[in-house]
Order: sequence, then structure tokens, then C-alpha cells
Amino acid sequence: MTEVIRELVIRKTIEAYLSDVTTHIYYENAPVGIDEPYIVYVLGDSIDDGSLEDMELEVNGWHNPINGDSTPLATLIGQIDNRLHRSTHQSDGVFFSIYRDRRVPVSDPDKRLRRRQILYQIRVMGVGM
Repeated sequence: MTEVIRELVIRKTIEAYLSDVTTHIYYENAPVGIDEPYIVYVLGDSIDDGSLEDMELEVNGWHNPINGDSTPLATLIGQIDNRLHRSTHQSDGVFFSIYRDRRVPVSDPDKRLRRRQILYQIRVMGVGM
């Protein structure tokens, strides 16, 4: 039997689930030179008590608008949040729910860039729990 790697299942599921909102979604780092709004996400720390694993999900929206308008980024991050918050998923025997924890205002040292961040908690059940 093939071992299921929960992190990879969760990443694949999140990207597929958000693909109708944007194709500009990247794990950990985005390619250089993207000007339109894009999403970079990271799965962070996790705590596993044997029956339930709590995992952090950090979602960052970035944009380098020519005219300084942050509306496209705010729209994209709002659509991402509408899809993720309180969503439930099942894939390859991994069951998980995503809940928004908090929104964090972030200023970038590069004043041309706009950034939005939302932190989520993922509650994971199944496969090897």
C-alpha cells in the first residue's frame, strides 16, 4: 500500500479547490516578476494529539500594481477567504476542515508592493491518526 503524505494531500487539495479563484497560487515562494495579484501559502506548525492534528495555514496575497490600487488584491484575498473559511475536504483518506484564525495587516518595506495575510487553522483527521 502506498503511504499517504498528509501535507502533500492537503496542498494538492487546497490548490485544486482555489483553482477557480486564481491560477496564481504558489507554495512557499512565487516566481520572480509577477505583477498581477497572486497568492503564496505555507503550511506551518502542527500539533498532533493522536486523534486530531491542528496545522497552521498562512495565506499571503501580493500585488505590485502600476497605479498603486490595492482593489484587485483585496478582491482576490476576499474570494480566497470566502472559499477557505469553514470549508471541509476529503482526499485520499485525509479529512480536514479549514477555519480562519485572524487577518493580519502587513506593510512591506517595498512601498510599491501591496500585501494581505490571513491565518487559518486546519483540523486534520484520518490516515495514520
